[in-house]
Amino acid sequence: MPASQFPSLRPRSSNSDLEHVYAELARSLMMAEFAPGQKLKLDDLATAFGTSHMPVREALNRLVMARALQAETRRTPFIPEASVERLRNLLTLRTDLEGKAVAMTVERGAAGLADQLAQINARMDAEAERGALGTRAYLQLNHKFHFSLYERCGNPELVNIIELLWMRYGPLLNLLKATPMSFSGHRHHAEIITAVRAGNVAGAVQNLVADLEEAGSAIATALSTQPQKPHGAKARI
Repeated sequence: MPASQFPSLRPRSSNSDLEHVYAELARSLMMAEFAPGQKLKLDDLATAFGTSHMPVREALNRLVMARALQAETRRTPFIPEASVERLRNLLTLRTDLEGKAVAMTVERGAAGLADQLAQINARMDAEAERGALGTRAYLQLNHKFHFSLYERCGNPELVNIIELLWMRYGPLLNLLKATPMSFSGHRHHAEIITAVRAGNVAGAVQNLVADLEEAGSAIATALSTQPQKPHGAKARI
């Protein structure tokens, strides 16, 4: 895949090449900027980042270990193919762990968090009105909304696990980028904000889970309308 077809990758600042490449690829995975089945070729990525092969290879190996990528011996790493089973398995973990993180955040008390979330949600509304032009910014704001909730839970290990799940789940969201559903899932955010402001643990968790499940249902619908793989291909759906 030509380097021009990769998402917009930010130039390295003070980080090492390895840390920068890994962070950018992880961010792009979480932001749904890679599609299921997409190959991540070493030469193309090295060109896109302006680095040697070594940091790119190491970053890809890390992502394979994190199960965000798949790789067979001497083959180009690729994004795992989308399947209903993969969706279901990841969504089960996300609703459980992200629900726990939200509950912990609300229980601890989060002064000023509701106002912060409301500001992010208002910006999401503005990007939604731009349609496809606002997709990238919208998804970035959605990530910021969720992790603003999770990072206040007091358990950085839990937040790290949630990040790993987002890296695996993000490419599934890529299936929704061309649909109106890409922008409708945050309607539960207002209810989450209300619950956070009131210290309502059950309400915050209920609406967080509803938010995740609504997007999951849309992904399942998108999967059901995809053409079947050619005969002889490994069908996973």
